[in-house]
Amino acid sequence: MWLPFMCLDLIVRKQMHTNAH
Repeated sequence: MWLPFMCLDLIVRKQMHTNAH
C-alpha cells in the first residue's frame, strides 16, 4: 500500500486550505 501518497495528499490539501485562508 502506498500510504505516503495519502499522507502527502493530506499535507498538500492542508497547505492549500491554509493558503486559501
